[in-house]
Amino acid sequence: MKILTGVKILDLTTLLPGPLTGSMLEILGAEVLKIEPPQGDQARAFPELFSLLNKSKNIIKLDFKTKEGKEELYKLITSADVLIENYKPGTTDKLNINYSKLASINTKLVYCSLMGYSKNHELHHFAGHDINFLGLSGLLDLMKSEKTNSINLPNFQLADIAGGTYPALAGILGALYQVEKIKKGCHINISILENLRPFYSFILETIKESNPTYSNVLSGEQACYSVYKTSDEKYMCLGAFEEKFFQLFIMTLGLPNLIDSHLKKCIKTENVKELITKKISSQTQSYWIDLFKGIDCCFTPVLAPEEFKIVPPFYYSQV
Repeated sequence: MKILTGVKILDLTTLLPGPLTGSMLEILGAEVLKIEPPQGDQARAFPELFSLLNKSKNIIKLDFKTKEGKEELYKLITSADVLIENYKPGTTDKLNINYSKLASINTKLVYCSLMGYSKNHELHHFAGHDINFLGLSGLLDLMKSEKTNSINLPNFQLADIAGGTYPALAGILGALYQVEKIKKGCHINISILENLRPFYSFILETIKESNPTYSNVLSGEQACYSVYKTSDEKYMCLGAFEEKFFQLFIMTLGLPNLIDSHLKKCIKTENVKELITKKISSQTQSYWIDLFKGIDCCFTPVLAPEEFKIVPPFYYSQV
């Protein structure tokens, strides 16, 4: 039996963060009913994405602007454990489907609101998307290249998932535990922007006023933590942040003269990263995969999405 077997979820969300939250709860055993507005989820414009996020959910459409739509939701709430919504702030109040209303019907209800900006933020009532959250959080600035001063956008919704889906999932699971303890639900407010703070706050502590041009060691500028192109136009990732891994990598690579170059841009007159780049570009990706097979030094290939072996995102067992 899965850990959320018997838990009923009402998913009123659209696009990505909320539906993905519902999908993950379903993987854990919950029964998820997706409730779409009359015009449907905007994600239907991307059929593959919509199918991936909602393929195992039961789906109905309700119009909460009508009395009939509201009454149907109220009936569903009586037996629901969790409701997830991502309406623009203030909308659920206007529709009379806010937490206070629904909690009066079911006091054990866990009501999760996903929003872009927290209640205290000046943009609280404004719309936002992944790129806005990344820019406002400081994460995009951390992705800036030291050499070109340019920014490459991630080709996936980093902020939506990291700042929305996973905090919502954690909050809901914690709230369900609370319901078991005190028999009372709660309202969880998830701000995507605010939940991105832990991703970089620890870095800010290391930045000194005397060094405003501080370069993040994880930006790819360091030889020990970077991406390298192979002769067949593919790539390898090196994450040898620890010196022991970097030294093992260097010896396996066949560049013993760089054994003491960890976290150094140059050794004597040689540029460390340039030498490694030249060496790796001399062979194919498959060559390096074979050579480093069984070598524990954090050197791995960059795979295409279809090459990634899909496994369940959660593991749990019972004695």
